[in-house]
Amino acid sequence: MTGEDDKFTEWIDEFHEKDREHQIERMEWIDKHHPNTDGYRAFHGGFSSSNLYEEAQQAYLFGLFQTSMISALSVVEQELIGILYGAGDDEIKEKGAAAAIDEAASRHLITPEQKQVLHRVRRVRNPTAHFRLCVDDDSLEGRAINQNTAPFDLMKEEAQTALKAMFSVIGNGDEGLNGYL
Repeated sequence: MTGEDDKFTEWIDEFHEKDREHQIERMEWIDKHHPNTDGYRAFHGGFSSSNLYEEAQQAYLFGLFQTSMISALSVVEQELIGILYGAGDDEIKEKGAAAAIDEAASRHLITPEQKQVLHRVRRVRNPTAHFRLCVDDDSLEGRAINQNTAPFDLMKEEAQTALKAMFSVIGNGDEGLNGYL
């Protein structure tokens, strides 16, 4: 290792040590809410969906809450569209998350409560993924002001909601599409 490598190693070690307790708390949260899939799980959205599923959890673990939320909703979108496309809806592949959520609800793949939560996650994701002025009501700052909470706490809460939504789509049995949220 060069001196530069030592500097990077030291920085990474310091970062992980400072955040270790929070990472453990976040891992416990994931473990508590993660569905029991009894081993291998096929993803209707393919490898990309499977990879994003893992990345959403890892981002949450490391405190990257906005990344976690965006990745989790991407999984939901890919999974719902994959299910609907596999059931013969050829046009759904050209549509986005909103249409997939609505169509999944109309086919009773998700409950009305899940539909409501998934649309809420989508509405929170949009100003995160697309430009908003910080003074807009739907921006992170606007939501934090309106809810009288710190932006970081709001991001964590929103990531947890998105992960629960993702877990509800990925889960099986009682934790599957009908009944997790």
